[in-house]
Amino acid sequence: WLRYGAEGYRIYAENCEDLQERDPQLALRGAGIYQVATFCCDLVGVTVSALAAAFLLQRAWSRHARAVCAFGVALWLEGSVNGLKAFVWCDPRVDASSHIFAFRMVGLCLVSGCFLATDFIFYDRARALEAAMGQDLGVWRLQGIAGLVVATLLSMGVAYVSYSHGIIPWGIWFPIKLGGAVVALCLQAAYITVTLRAFAIPFLHLRRAAAAEERRAVKGELSYASLPPPVQKQMGQALMALKAQVIGVALGAVSSMLFLASSFVWEFLVGDQSGPWLLVMVIPQSFDRVASATFALLLSGAPCKSGSQIRSVAAKVRTQEDQRCSARADLMLSWRPHEDVRWAAKVVELAERGISLDVLLDFYGQLGREGSQMPHYRPEQHTTADVVRQAIIPATKQQAQCYATILMGAEVRPDRMVTHAWGNLFSTLVAAVVADALGDADYCLAGYLLQTDIAALRQMLFRKGTLSRTYWICAFSVDQHGGICAANPGGDRDPVTGVLHPVCDCGKPKYFNTTDPVYEGRSILCEMNKFTDMMTYLAASGPDFQQVVVVDPGFELFSRAWCIAEIAQARAAGMAQSLKLSAKQDIAAHADRLKDLRVQDMKASRPEDVDEILDSISDHDEFNARLHDMIFDKDSGLLSAWMCAQQRMEHAGRLAAMYFSERSPSLRAFFACQKQELV
Repeated sequence: WLRYGAEGYRIYAENCEDLQERDPQLALRGAGIYQVATFCCDLVGVTVSALAAAFLLQRAWSRHARAVCAFGVALWLEGSVNGLKAFVWCDPRVDASSHIFAFRMVGLCLVSGCFLATDFIFYDRARALEAAMGQDLGVWRLQGIAGLVVATLLSMGVAYVSYSHGIIPWGIWFPIKLGGAVVALCLQAAYITVTLRAFAIPFLHLRRAAAAEERRAVKGELSYASLPPPVQKQMGQALMALKAQVIGVALGAVSSMLFLASSFVWEFLVGDQSGPWLLVMVIPQSFDRVASATFALLLSGAPCKSGSQIRSVAAKVRTQEDQRCSARADLMLSWRPHEDVRWAAKVVELAERGISLDVLLDFYGQLGREGSQMPHYRPEQHTTADVVRQAIIPATKQQAQCYATILMGAEVRPDRMVTHAWGNLFSTLVAAVVADALGDADYCLAGYLLQTDIAALRQMLFRKGTLSRTYWICAFSVDQHGGICAANPGGDRDPVTGVLHPVCDCGKPKYFNTTDPVYEGRSILCEMNKFTDMMTYLAASGPDFQQVVVVDPGFELFSRAWCIAEIAQARAAGMAQSLKLSAKQDIAAHADRLKDLRVQDMKASRPEDVDEILDSISDHDEFNARLHDMIFDKDSGLLSAWMCAQQRMEHAGRLAAMYFSERSPSLRAFFACQKQELV
């Protein structure tokens, strides 16, 4: 190719007038040496895009990651077609003029595919950001512009087909080509502008807020102790994620517009398109391809593990998901009601006691207020047990039934089962439920907003569409007057007042594990020994029923017998499970203690519960081994988590919404912390 290209260029440079007559193929390849340069430039772009596509192919774990992968593959194919075109153009054995039509049409389709994949990527991220913030970022315009771009490219393709087959003359084809190029250039500029604006608005506002808070901090006007360190870290990560998106879109815009502008110049303003002018288009094109592949790779959010690790983890996750789905399907086909009619009726009654998140937030908002059941409530001190004893039981004394039914006004089927420990803070329980509704892996942001701006939290949940989601929470869903209300055997006291927890004199009959009537030694009317039966019933009758496990900062949940029993039962029933942590870094702090987790060492408020749970497990050692894999496996356990770029944008949007909300507290603690770190 180099030899033939050099020979062709020598003849071309001598301006032979009869070149077309003597050797039309040689004339067509008059600048062959530049076609070789074109191929070399394309080779660089193809190599980078191929490496990016190969990397992403092994890491496409989510729908959004697969879209990024599709973009990388389309980019690689488009570059390959261009490189192949250079091969054919420089090969004297091939009639290039007969193949150029096919190359151009295939290239046009691949360019359209690249653009659609790009639109899907940016649209998903920007939409997640816009929905989480509750602000109009103009994302709705993206798909309209993308549709116009693709329609323009395809229309130009149809016109080119018509011109190539002699259907329309050059006089019609040229204006169509020129008009289509101008329209495509303008639409691309508009698309880039809208995309850049969607990511830049939250980033710029947060950065301005940071500067303003730093100026106030210098003056000593504010205190900086309100924002918890985990939220500070998340805010920093959100700013970095938004900054990366803005930089990526901006640099991608520069490379794309440079390529489009050079292509326009080459196509319409340059008379000689075969000589050195080829490089005017090819170099920006290759730069754009390299830049696009690089930014797609860096902003994909794909985990940086080796291919073998990724395949191993993916296989393990798929296997476990298949097993879960299979277990759920088997349960739904094989489940039968309990053979004792009264037992089965109690299970169904217990299962219809869901409470919506909206109502739960109303209840939480009343705590600590004058005139409420618990005016001395302190979120950083009072546990779920404290709230049950001093707020829930007194509030339900007159009706003597579960609080969920009273608050909801009717029986409600829950969407989620919440597993938690009563010895943990009640604010932690509510924050974890909110985090589940928001889709967060941890509840530090939800907990912070729960204490500082519950109205902003409601707005986020409303925009998410999960404010009405219902949960089964034993503190609300169990009738406390049929069990524990009349006694305080542990002599528990309020942590703020020091007063003993009150006991209830409602007079309702109490039913514990062995209270008559019994079935095989277990009380039929007791509600506290039917949690696993109720979970199985809900899992069998509702395919979307899931479990939320609330892990306290001290990881005490894993020492509670009923919590472990519920986790194991949910896994056996094929229920989808999610753990909510105060912060992911808490795992490392408790890793050594958690390694020694054994079901034999579990505790419960009532010793008879421990005995009943242990009796139901035939092989304790095998159960412990499965429990460790189920919870702590680093790749597929409940404590493992990974967020794709779309999920990170959604999380960043919720953090940005804290600033946009007029009622939201200042971010002074975070920004002051950043300033102190810089100093």
